Amino acid sequence: MKKIILALFSCLFMFSAAGNAFAHTHLESTNPADGETITEPLTEVTLTFEGKIEQGSTIDLTDANNEAVEFDNISVKDQVMTGTLVNPLENGTYKARWSSISADGHPMEGEFTFTVETPLAEETADQTDTADDEAAPIAAENDKEKAEKSPFTSTMFSIVLVLVLLMVASFFFLLKRKK
Repeated sequence: MKKIILALFSCLFMFSAAGNAFAHTHLESTNPADGETITEPLTEVTLTFEGKIEQGSTIDLTDANNEAVEFDNISVKDQVMTGTLVNPLENGTYKARWSSISADGHPMEGEFTFTVETPLAEETADQTDTADDEAAPIAAENDKEKAEKSPFTSTMFSIVLVLVLLMVASFFFLLKRKK
């Protein structure tokens, strides 16, 4: 019986240690967020991933007419990919398509859209302040939605694995005890 328990705990250790190696790096958040309306000049698009991504990860941006918007620079550092624009985006709807390479070498891809609606020069500062006040609840709602969409993480996998192994070990222990 001790050998079985030792084998189960050895397996548990191997799986929990290897959990991060087999985990794909999913997109955690974007700025601007998917579906968000931006009311200030935008010169940078940032994607944050759950784990480290490799060089070679990319992002492409197109406008409502499906015309490419060129980034001046795309940088990848640890788990953040940033696309920097030369000039602020004009008002309109944009689609960002991204492709990342996880630390385990697995490619991931996806897309999100956002809208730019910067105030015209003749609009007053009072109207801008009102837009900022209205944006705060929307940002909080977007954060809540992101938390609800959170994928099954390696930590959760390890916890479930431990529980399953404990149940199996208990079963064998009780079975052995009855004999």
